[in-house]
Amino acid sequence: MRFRFRRRAAALTGAAMIVLAAAAAVAYATIPSAGGVIHGCYHQKSGNLRVIDADAGAACLASEAPLDWNRTGPPGPTGASGPSDAYVASNAGMHLDDVDTTLVSITLPAGAYSVVAKANFYDDPFDSDTGDKVVHCRLLAGTTEIDYVDARISSFAKENDNDEILTFIGAAAAGGTITLVCNGGGVVSEDTKLLATKVGTLHT
Repeated sequence: MRFRFRRRAAALTGAAMIVLAAAAAVAYATIPSAGGVIHGCYHQKSGNLRVIDADAGAACLASEAPLDWNRTGPPGPTGASGPSDAYVASNAGMHLDDVDTTLVSITLPAGAYSVVAKANFYDDPFDSDTGDKVVHCRLLAGTTEIDYVDARISSFAKENDNDEILTFIGAAAAGGTITLVCNGGGVVSEDTKLLATKVGTLHT
């Protein structure tokens, strides 16, 4: 009889442990709550913090302040995008006269851009005026001038020999059409290039 009693007591003890473990698993599963929020109570005098199971009806005491937080936290704001695209246009060469001539142009989507252009110029060998020439160039964003250069082209500046290289630098805050416009009678442009690089923020 003594032997049977011991076996029955052991069986009861094992069953109780299983029930307690299951209860603990259920309690753990409800913290954080179904919405992913951890509910706590902060004792304003002692500074103690305890976690409660709000889904099961637990609540803070009158001496405690409720404090909730997310296990993963809310997503932060999206960072500014960095440089993403570059746009290039080019022109092999053109004869200029005394009216504005578009050497190169490019249309950009919305955004902020850093703009660089360069062009070579030399004296037209077939022009009747054998003196030095002057070329006037403007880099435009829409109708706004973002850079300009006035330069004297020597009569000794010939194709691939002492030609004048001009560089233009500007910025376009809203995209749109970027144009390099020049005039200069008796002058020839050569190897004109325009590069617009999209940037995250323009600092001027």
